Amino acid sequence: MSNIEEDSLAEIQELIDAEQYVEALKVALKALGYTYRETDNSLEKLVEDLGFDASIEYDEGMGMDVLVINVNIDGIDYRDVKLYVDEEGGGAGGYEEKKRSIFISIKQHRTVAELLTTILHEICHHVLKKEAPRLTTEQEHFYIYYVEWEYMNKLIESHKGMGGDSPYHPYSNVYYAAMGQHFFNSVFMPIYLFYFFRIRTSVFEE
Repeated sequence: MSNIEEDSLAEIQELIDAEQYVEALKVALKALGYTYRETDNSLEKLVEDLGFDASIEYDEGMGMDVLVINVNIDGIDYRDVKLYVDEEGGGAGGYEEKKRSIFISIKQHRTVAELLTTILHEICHHVLKKEAPRLTTEQEHFYIYYVEWEYMNKLIESHKGMGGDSPYHPYSNVYYAAMGQHFFNSVFMPIYLFYFFRIRTSVFEE
């Protein structure tokens, strides 16, 4: 994501501001490395680096377009996952294992980097459910927030001097602070309590 051009970020932001959410998702996913081709009114996207392919389908039950992503990494099939735009759920994003569905609120994100980070966060949940099915959600967050925090700070470092209202550009102050709180609660505190007091939180339960 550090290689995404500022013009692409601006284009996605304009689509979000215009509430053209499906189009914004298409451009956002393309910025992550997807290429597009139209076939029989369906949109197929191939992700060369990650090995994903996806298509836009209409979900009659939800009454909306849904992005169906096939998650296949290094020859391992992690099953299809559906990505919905959900502005009613109240959170930035979520994953439902039984439905194999990701729900994303675009309005909860102030920048494109925030939106893409949340999408990747939820895809990580989808992958871990198959890779490590015995992990609890708290244990999944231990790994995901650790990697996510490191990644975000490297991305911020690579965008220094590129503008933006936040010192954490391309993230807003609010998003960065929220992720910092998640990292503190989900990663730092479990390690701190175990290392200094030998207190095992749910993260370290077998």
